[in-house]
Amino acid sequence: TCYFTKYDFNSNTWQVEEYISGDFYHIDGLIQDGNVISIWPSKYIRPCAEISYEKLDCSYIISHDHFLLQPLCLFTKNVLHELQLYSQYKLNSAFHMELFYSNNNNNEIVFCEVASRVGGCRIHENWSRAFDIDLYEQHINMSFDYKINIEQPIKPKLLIGTLRIPS
Repeated sequence: TCYFTKYDFNSNTWQVEEYISGDFYHIDGLIQDGNVISIWPSKYIRPCAEISYEKLDCSYIISHDHFLLQPLCLFTKNVLHELQLYSQYKLNSAFHMELFYSNNNNNEIVFCEVASRVGGCRIHENWSRAFDIDLYEQHINMSFDYKINIEQPIKPKLLIGTLRIPS
């Protein structure tokens, strides 16, 4: 199964994505001087590609004892390191990465996308409530090269999520 975005099919511009069976996660955090200083995964209840089909959209912060907490964080750090955008240029930024945990491919973690920004759909509010970290405020502070002093969360003080209901 593939999903197509709207294109003129007579042109040479196509975008085709492979369907990956499994769970969909987003990992959000902060990078300062090329180092991840704060990171935590959240799980979507369904792949984002299904949102266009007028289904509920929801994600929630995973618990501190979730079996994928460490593997997702390590994978994310490795991808960010391999991209060298942060380590080579010492960028300071929030980040939002999306990954699949594919149960059809030997429980493999599969990279989807990453952006140097705060994730949408109230992710910043979830972080604020779960970790007392305002991702927008810290992202702006870091963009002005202000040094921030944030410790890596050990455990969310609240398991929280966001639900969007289609109109």
